[in-house]
Amino acid sequence: MLFNQTSILIGSLTLAFATPWMEPTCDWHPHDPQECYDDSQCDTGEECVGGECKTVEAGECWEDADCPEGKKCENNMCVEAGECWEDADCPEGKKCENNMCVEAGECWEDADCPEGKKCENNMCVNAGECWEDADCPEGKKCENNMCVNAGECWEDADCPEGKKCENNMCVNAGECWEDADCPEGKKCENYMCVNAGECWEDADCPEGKKCENYMCVNAGECWEDADCPEGKKCENYMCVNAGECWEDADCPEGKKCENYMCVNAGECWEDADCPEGKKCENYMCVNAGECWEDADCPEGKKCENYMCVNAGECWEDADCPEGKKCENYMCVNAGECWEDADCPEGKKCENYMCVNAGECWEDADCPEGKKCENYMCVNAGECWEDADCPEGKKCENYMCVNAGECWEDADCPEGKKCENYMCVNAGECWEDRDCPEGKKCEKNMCVEEKVCWYDRDCEYGETCHYGVCKARC
Repeated sequence: MLFNQTSILIGSLTLAFATPWMEPTCDWHPHDPQECYDDSQCDTGEECVGGECKTVEAGECWEDADCPEGKKCENNMCVEAGECWEDADCPEGKKCENNMCVEAGECWEDADCPEGKKCENNMCVNAGECWEDADCPEGKKCENNMCVNAGECWEDADCPEGKKCENNMCVNAGECWEDADCPEGKKCENYMCVNAGECWEDADCPEGKKCENYMCVNAGECWEDADCPEGKKCENYMCVNAGECWEDADCPEGKKCENYMCVNAGECWEDADCPEGKKCENYMCVNAGECWEDADCPEGKKCENYMCVNAGECWEDADCPEGKKCENYMCVNAGECWEDADCPEGKKCENYMCVNAGECWEDADCPEGKKCENYMCVNAGECWEDADCPEGKKCENYMCVNAGECWEDADCPEGKKCENYMCVNAGECWEDRDCPEGKKCEKNMCVEEKVCWYDRDCEYGETCHYGVCKARC
C-alpha cells in the first residue's frame, strides 16, 4: 500500500517537471473541438477554414461565400453561379443542367423538329393529317399521315380525257348513249350529241348559205329585181344599185350622186351663178379681180375692192405726223430718234435729237457730297449711307467711321466692359452685398447661397455661418 502511494507521488512529480508550463490565453477554450479561430493559429501556408487549418490553394476561393454575388466556388475558382441548382428553379418546360435552365423536352418550337414533325408540349409529334383511314373525311384514306383520295379520283381533272369524276370513280363524261338522249335535230355520236342535218348554225354552211331547219339554204337578199327596194336590182341574190351611184362616194371626183346618177358637183355653170366679185371657172366660183383678201396680194400691197393697192402709210412727207417723213410709203423718224431707245448709250431723245442723258457736266452741277464723273453725280467721299461702309462702320460726313460705343473697357461706364466695340454688362455683382438676400457673388454673378448644418456641408474655403456657407475670413 505504501509502495503504491509512493509510486503515484513520484510519477506525478515527474510529469509535472517534464511538461512545460503554458501561459493561459484568451483563445483557449476547454472542451472546444475547433482547431483554430483565425489564420494566426495555423502553420505557414495554411489558413483557418471552418475551424480547421487547411492548406492555402492558389485559386480565388475555398467556398462559395468567398466569391462575389452571382458567383460560386469551383476548383478554388469563382465561376458564374448559373440560373439554377435543380429543375424546380427553372420555368415550365425547362430543366436544370450545369446550373443553366435548358429545354426539358425535344423541342421549343416547330423548327426544332425534323421534317414532317411539329412541336407540342416540348415534344416532336407527327405533323401529318392522319394516323389511319378513320381520321380522314369520306372518300379519303390515310397514306404517309396525309389524307388522299380513296377512289380513282377526287375531281374531274383526276380522270383521263372523256371521263369525269363521280363518287371518286372516273365515269364516261359523254352526253348520250343513243340518239334518243339528244335534243331535236341532234344525234348521238361518240357519246356526244351532234347535228343530225347539214348544219346547226350559219357558220356550219358554206359562203352565201345560211342554216334553216338544220339545212343550208341560200343566204341572199333576192331572187329577182322585184325583191329589191327602189333604185336597186338583184345580182347574185344580192340587191345592188340600179343606177350609177348610191352615194357621192360612188361617183368620180367633181361629181355627186343625185337620183342614183352622178351629176356635176361644182358651184356654177356660168358667172351669173356666182356672188358679186366672183366668176365661174371649172364649175367653181373664183375671185373675179386680183384678190379676195390681203394674202392674195404681193408684199407691200393690200386687197381693196378685189384689187391689190399700195399698203403703205404715205405717199409724201405731208401724209406723216410731225417729226416723221415718208420713205418707201412708210412714215419714219425725221430726226435722229423717236424715243430714247433709238439713241446710243448715255444719250436720250429730245425733239427727235439724241442729247446727253447724264446728270452733270461738272461737280458744281451735283448736290453737296457728290462729284461729277462720266456725266453722273457720285459720292465725293467714302460713303453716302451706312450701307456703303464695311461691317462695324457707319457713314458720317461721307466718311466711314467706327459704329461701336467703345474701343476698350475704359471707354465704358462702371460695371460695363467693351466687347465687339459695344459696352456690355461686366457681371451682376462685384461682392456679396451687391446681390439680393439669399444670394452671393461668384464670378460677378449672383448665385444661391448654400444652406448648411456643419462646415462639412460647405465647399472648400467656406464655413457654415448661421445655416449659410460663407467664405472663411
